[in-house]
Amino acid sequence: LGGQTWQVVKCDSGPTSVAAGDVAFWKNRASYIVTNKLADVPEGRNGAAGMFTVAVTPGNFCAVQIGGRGYNTIKTAGAPNQGMTAVANSGSSADVIGIPAGTAPTYVVLGVFTGEPSAGYTSIELSIGSAAQNP
Repeated sequence: LGGQTWQVVKCDSGPTSVAAGDVAFWKNRASYIVTNKLADVPEGRNGAAGMFTVAVTPGNFCAVQIGGRGYNTIKTAGAPNQGMTAVANSGSSADVIGIPAGTAPTYVVLGVFTGEPSAGYTSIELSIGSAAQNP
């Protein structure tokens, strides 16, 4: 689909809801289990698995996007500008924050913002790559 890359995963049964645009984090890489609850992620903000592009019922299988132009926009904290890199945000919102171009990110880069924020979501070119995929 337009240069997009996907990973099939199982959504953990712990979250009460998973929305399109939430960051998916590896809860258990060996079992392909993801969650949008950062508190349940052994690797913390560096455990990003991809982006949920649709609402997912916890406990079900789905595909998360890990590369290419974001099918949906990603949930965003603050007001990132085009060209900023995106990293997982801290807290419980399953969103990302922008790091200005030229600034070294301190967490795994999820991609580059390609649009301006609108209602808490921003378009993104995902490039999670091998950091997100199961070994």
